[in-house]
Amino acid sequence: MWVAGVSGHVAAQDSPFPPPSALAGKKAGDFALKSGMYSRYPAEWGLILVPENRSREQSRLIRLPFVRIRAQERVQSEPLFLLNGGPGDSSLPRVTRYQLDMATLGDDSLGRLGAALRTHGLESLVNVRNPLDLTPMADDSAYETCTRVFLESDAVDAVVVACVPMTPRLKTAPNEIGDADSLAVRLPRLFGETRKPLIAVIDSGPPFEELVRALRSGGVPVFRTADQAVRSLGRYLCHRASAVCRGRDEKDAGPEQTACQTRVPDTRVETNTFLITG
Repeated sequence: MWVAGVSGHVAAQDSPFPPPSALAGKKAGDFALKSGMYSRYPAEWGLILVPENRSREQSRLIRLPFVRIRAQERVQSEPLFLLNGGPGDSSLPRVTRYQLDMATLGDDSLGRLGAALRTHGLESLVNVRNPLDLTPMADDSAYETCTRVFLESDAVDAVVVACVPMTPRLKTAPNEIGDADSLAVRLPRLFGETRKPLIAVIDSGPPFEELVRALRSGGVPVFRTADQAVRSLGRYLCHRASAVCRGRDEKDAGPEQTACQTRVPDTRVETNTFLITG
């Protein structure tokens, strides 16, 4: 379980990948490519169709993105593979057409997070950094405390709490979510206390449908995959910022209007979004 912060700006941008329609009607193993650049290197951005469950013959097919960079020299060697994401890192900013950059935490927020980790006995397991890797040893209270730090930071505009709930440290089972100290109660309480966008990701199967329903009943938007959550958040922040600026344009032609236009050129908005995931 980890906490990652996204900062900088949210900007609508063309996807470097080919459109999903390029794989319409295709079979497992088929792929589509689109030429582009990766850093300073010519590259091919692709989507490949693979079975979601390779042990099931009738498994549905899902699209996986990849980038192919050809060798700069003619050498006989095996290809190298780099997988983004995993513990302590997030590939989420790369899955949306709205550019999301990782945030830099201020000293005050880092200090409060460090104190929270010590309180919950996690200081020897978790480094105070962005992303913050909350291990399966983190309980419901640790999630709430860390989320509150992000929500109360002036540098943060939105928070995503993503959790893989299959750990005995979290009260996520159907017979536990009604407890006053469960995540299903704590997150809606935070949602009601803040004016900042707060969304959740529960990337788990049917045994946790009750948890999803409980969070949604408390007002918290819940997504079932992290990429869906980040895409939706990027779209929301981008278009909300544009709407705010349009409203200011209509009401005020003074310095505030100019500042807004400076912050949001071409649907770009300064924003710091923190992702709390597990």
